[in-house]
Amino acid sequence: MAIAPSDVLVVELLQRECHVKQPLRVVPPFEKLIDLEAAPTALALFFSVDWYRNQINGK
Repeated sequence: MAIAPSDVLVVELLQRECHVKQPLRVVPPFEKLIDLEAAPTALALFFSVDWYRNQINGK
């Protein structure tokens, strides 16, 4: 479940701390209906973080 930018950013940090040479792209999973219903708000939060927008290159 990912409902806050920190949920995705922590995975990014973990990859950096583990010195992953080719880090995987991290995207928020909306696995449950309640998560999917909250997706517009969650995505607005994610896209409000400049670092995240740069990380995904606008995709």
